[in-house]
Amino acid sequence: MPPNYINLLSQLIARHDFHQNNFPEASHLQPTATADLCEFLGEEVIYQTIAPATTPKLYKIPQDLPPSIISALHRQGIQQLYSHQIKTLKAVRQGKDVILSTATASGKSLSAYLPILEGILQHQFTALSIYGLKALTADQSQKLADLLQLIPEPARPRLALLTGDTPPQTREQLLAANPSIISATPELIHYALKGVHWSQPWQQFLSRLRYIVLDEAHTFNGVYGANMASLIRRLKLAVDERGGCSQKLQFLILSATVGNPVKLAKLLSGRSRKRNINKPERLVWINSSGAAVPERQLIVTKPTHDANSDVARIIMFCCSKGKVEFASVTADKQLRTCGQLLSKKL
Repeated sequence: MPPNYINLLSQLIARHDFHQNNFPEASHLQPTATADLCEFLGEEVIYQTIAPATTPKLYKIPQDLPPSIISALHRQGIQQLYSHQIKTLKAVRQGKDVILSTATASGKSLSAYLPILEGILQHQFTALSIYGLKALTADQSQKLADLLQLIPEPARPRLALLTGDTPPQTREQLLAANPSIISATPELIHYALKGVHWSQPWQQFLSRLRYIVLDEAHTFNGVYGANMASLIRRLKLAVDERGGCSQKLQFLILSATVGNPVKLAKLLSGRSRKRNINKPERLVWINSSGAAVPERQLIVTKPTHDANSDVARIIMFCCSKGKVEFASVTADKQLRTCGQLLSKKL
């Protein structure tokens, strides 16, 4: 009887602390050799190929960005920007909505926040970032907070993290500090809109709202996605009622794994009606990443009755070779990549 690889993998994970700060640097990890993995899988392999590595497309940081932003980037060790980050900056400056669907860890969040910080510093706009998961809200907010800390006072934009875990008294204190950026979950926004008529801080924030960020937008699907679209419509109404202009809102929608990004962006933003042929398209889709991509080994194996066990077995093998510390697979993204490569080969 073969080993229960799922249980073995669970035990391995339980014995190690896979906190984000304990992950090894990517430059220190070495990929498992093709021959090693194919030999391990044996007759199960029916096709294998290598997707070549790509070099990054880097450009100088635009010097017309506010000096405090440029300085903050330099202090984080960022001397150049990826091509998709430059494209996003240009699109937002032109008043466009953006759907950014580049790969995971390609710098999508920085792509969104560069033009947002520029708008905040130059025009006192505000921004609302909505995340489908509390853990994601906290993680992304911490990254943004690290960047904001490098912008000197008194110009430094204030960030408020609001989730269901934030005590009511703390929420009031954060809002009273006149934040320029609020990171929140949909549920918290729903709750806040119910009492916006009695909240002076929320009214001030909404009157200056210009940017709405929807991160990991693929999580807004099905009923959850429909509720999110309805929430956006309520948010627009609240903006108009508080002296803002919902027509001037700009949406920055981020996802690495959405199947139909343009359609999703239009449905979520409420701008899915047929556009006026006399007006330029408002939504810009950016899917070409300027980030470097390492060489990837794609292997097609015979189907089995238990895909979870197969994946666990492969992860266990890679761990035993000392090549990886943690493995994560997004099935639909990898299948599309595999299909594209197969179509070129066959």
